[in-house]
Amino acid sequence: MRHVKISAIRLGYNPKIVPMSDAITFNCTGCGKAYRVAANYAGREFGCKECGTRLSVPVASQREPGPDDSRVELGSGGEVMRRTTSGRQVVANPTRVFAKQRETSARMVAVGPAQEDAPKSGKRLIIGVVLVLVLAGGGLAAAFAMGVFQSEANTGSQTAEGNNAGTSPQIQQEDVREKILKQVDVPGQTAADFVNLLKQADEAKLDDLDVVMVARKLVTAISGESGAGFSDADLMLLAARMEKLNARSDADTLYSVIVARNRQKADKPPEFKQAHERLGHVKIDLDATILKAAELRDSGVVTGLDQLHDELLEIEERADDGWVPRIDKTRFDEIVGLVNEAQEKYDLIAKTDPFQLELARARNRFKLEKISKIGSWVSFGREPYVVFCQQQAGEDDEAKTLERINTALTAATQFPEFFKQTVAEPLGLRRMLPSDLEGDARDKAPFEILLFRDGSYMNAYLREKDIKHVDASKISSLTEPATGRISMVYEDERTSLGKFIRGLVDSAFYNYNPRAPKTQAEDDEYRGFSSYWLNAYFAAAVSFVTASPTRDEFTYFVNDTRVSELMGRLAGPYKVADNGKIDSFGGPAFTARQILGLTKWEDAQPLMRANLEGYEGWTKNNLDIVTNDTNTRSLLGSYMHALLLFTYFGSPDAEARYREKLIRFIRMDLDGEVDSENPLPAFEKAFGLDEAGWKKFEAEFLAWQKGE
Repeated sequence: MRHVKISAIRLGYNPKIVPMSDAITFNCTGCGKAYRVAANYAGREFGCKECGTRLSVPVASQREPGPDDSRVELGSGGEVMRRTTSGRQVVANPTRVFAKQRETSARMVAVGPAQEDAPKSGKRLIIGVVLVLVLAGGGLAAAFAMGVFQSEANTGSQTAEGNNAGTSPQIQQEDVREKILKQVDVPGQTAADFVNLLKQADEAKLDDLDVVMVARKLVTAISGESGAGFSDADLMLLAARMEKLNARSDADTLYSVIVARNRQKADKPPEFKQAHERLGHVKIDLDATILKAAELRDSGVVTGLDQLHDELLEIEERADDGWVPRIDKTRFDEIVGLVNEAQEKYDLIAKTDPFQLELARARNRFKLEKISKIGSWVSFGREPYVVFCQQQAGEDDEAKTLERINTALTAATQFPEFFKQTVAEPLGLRRMLPSDLEGDARDKAPFEILLFRDGSYMNAYLREKDIKHVDASKISSLTEPATGRISMVYEDERTSLGKFIRGLVDSAFYNYNPRAPKTQAEDDEYRGFSSYWLNAYFAAAVSFVTASPTRDEFTYFVNDTRVSELMGRLAGPYKVADNGKIDSFGGPAFTARQILGLTKWEDAQPLMRANLEGYEGWTKNNLDIVTNDTNTRSLLGSYMHALLLFTYFGSPDAEARYREKLIRFIRMDLDGEVDSENPLPAFEKAFGLDEAGWKKFEAEFLAWQKGE
């Protein structure tokens, strides 16, 4: 808005003369400079033009006496203060004539010759129009070229040079300032409009507070227009200027605009980094620490990593391409320290007790299985076993469950070393399961055992594993294909310890067999050994144990003399006990050669019957009783057991001269050199037997039975 200049001549005044009756004369209290001003300025404050002392225009009663003249020339001048629409005091031009006149815009308006002002006002209008057109047409480049974004902050003491010789520079500056500040609040303006306004403020040399008022409007417009087409470099310049003007929050707004509009770009401009740095952000490498925290958390070995990992993810969500506020950087550094401490603990455990790592991994895997959520489960680690036990009713804590299976766990801890020395190393076997692992990783993997509280839970688990042909009530334990995991129902030590030990042995033979099944189809056709003798009874013989009275020491594959004693008694003369049971047979029920030549248990019945018929005293009725299915199976098992003890241990007082040959035969079987339909040739090869050799071998076996 242009101020209207009212001619003093039209009001009957000489613009350079003030009536004497309206003049107030006084001197500066600091330097003595004389001032004469219009009476209506009584009480106004201003600064002395010479020394800067703050003065107040005296009221009528305080006027100093002056010459008795009807008109006073104010040529010497003096600075007086007047009110403005902005509510602040502005300096009046001391060379102007003060007269009562009509006011515009609710303030005292400077009065000057209309004849002199008109041409120059038109010139200023033309300059303003040209400036707007240049800014509108040139956009950012024009604004940058004119130095709007990088102008130095003004001191506030400079004044604009006036074009009107009759107008004070201070009053002209205030007129321009008034126009600029009024324009600031005009609604609907764009960033380009405020660039124009800021340029005017710079040219008018307004003080910093006024410039900030305009610049903030520009910043708001730029933010609302997502940069308003300005380059990142220009926005950085404007932000730097806002910092110099102590408008830090506005500078941060501009930095945020730069960051936001470059966030999705693959190739970030240098201003993206600069803006983050000016915002006080720090670049951090989150990925490596998040990965390490996740691995440590998943290991399950070191506690407390869940919370740290979650915190890292929260920081990552707040981060901008790795840039975070300093408060997040501080917490990130703390977390890095804690993660490194956890890594040190992990490394120490891995070095001193590596089984704990495998134990934790197994527990984490089990948590993901459906069965882990059916009933309550607790787990126990006994190297190399991880035992998952389903709790029974009344077992509301881990201690009660441990008490129920503690003996079984003791047996488990003592079995691996025995199996290694007695079976695995002599036979040169390596572990073949789990099939998804290889080499050392497979050897270090724990054996997993699932103990169910009853058959219904185990059957549900087997169905889930697609093992549908097995009934938990008809098996002692099951070793799963591919994983080698053992599953069984474990009730208590009295009823379940024996089948638990047999499960350990069966699982070991299964896991270390070179042909260990990797699929359910392979398992359906699986046969541990081609020799029926080894397949039916080798693992069973190993499962016979003795334990100390306190059940803290177990001995596997016991050289049980009770077996040879039974064989010796049965080989005595035919005898029927008083209770009607057969006490002795008159000779062995099976020869070694017959046992080794069997391909199925059903073939044992006719062989045993033929042997018994050859002994004196047998009646048909007694033959029928002894050779029924149950008795045949039981007797065959005893003789198979006896043959294994004889070939492995020999006589108690003699050297085990057949042990190495037995190991050789077992290895041949595992290597596929034994014909399941005719195993005798392989046995003869391993033991070096011909007909004469067989006679000697049979005689020694019979003598062993009789204890001779």
